[in-house]
Amino acid sequence: MAIAHGEAGNVLRLIKPRAEALKWDTQDETKLRSLNPAASEDCYWLGDGGAIQQITFGADTDGSTSWLAVLKAESITILRPIYCQVQTPSMLSVDSGMRFPPSRLNPNPILSLGNESIGGSYYADVSFNPWYIRQFAVIDQHGYWSVWDIEGQKRKRTTFKAKPGKSGHVRDDLSSGQGLKAPDIADGWGQVLWAGGVSTLMLCDRRNLAVFDLKAAPKRLNSPQVVHPRSIDWILDMKRSPVNLNHVFILTTRQIFWLQISEAGEDQGDQFGYAGATILLSCQHFRNQEDETAKLDLLGENEGIIVFLA
Repeated sequence: MAIAHGEAGNVLRLIKPRAEALKWDTQDETKLRSLNPAASEDCYWLGDGGAIQQITFGADTDGSTSWLAVLKAESITILRPIYCQVQTPSMLSVDSGMRFPPSRLNPNPILSLGNESIGGSYYADVSFNPWYIRQFAVIDQHGYWSVWDIEGQKRKRTTFKAKPGKSGHVRDDLSSGQGLKAPDIADGWGQVLWAGGVSTLMLCDRRNLAVFDLKAAPKRLNSPQVVHPRSIDWILDMKRSPVNLNHVFILTTRQIFWLQISEAGEDQGDQFGYAGATILLSCQHFRNQEDETAKLDLLGENEGIIVFLA
């Protein structure tokens, strides 16, 4: 588990949870597994000291998790947490004034990507590629995105590095009459994720949704308008389904959209011209349209999924 800690949310707290069985003295011997904070282990990591804006794990398609990205406005740090046999001091700077007990948990930061790598703009979002865990994508507050590959081996004194790959802008190849004409609008919010396949990237800012094929030069694929150009609606959240990696849910100030993502080159996509995003279902959520903090939470249940609006 990973959470932002400290008065300014500037410290990463990693927790190795320990569960205990609770039961009642009844004939059916009902049992409940509960987190035991006293038996759990944790460690702390400060990094460059800036406020943490996003924490995201990288998960392979088989469900394993071994990569962790911590996004701050001016940096992204990739960590590979490990569990050691002996306790080590928490990774905090000497002048931070913070003191935490040693732990067998080690955050193990392997590389850091400063915002000078993307031209000095502040970061907005980061996401791992679930089909290739050594690849991640970022989008900045002006809508520019880039893909990075993690190079290096797990050996002593090995330095991992991020190799730049494809890049572009969320509005690249946008047909005339769609979206907004102003290049920089709203509040600098943006999101990025992979869906549909290893080389299909989805991005959005407050007004535009984009799907790009990265097999060769980035090519914009079909994507619906989830926000009308003349409306004042915003996109608030975008989440990939935990059950089907070809499905994505979009939250706007008025509606929830359920999208099917098809890779370029798929037989169905090539034949019918549907490579990209197609709306499977949309519905109005009747929440306060002025609430810009609303988020989506998705819970997979067998082959079904429950969508929560928080």
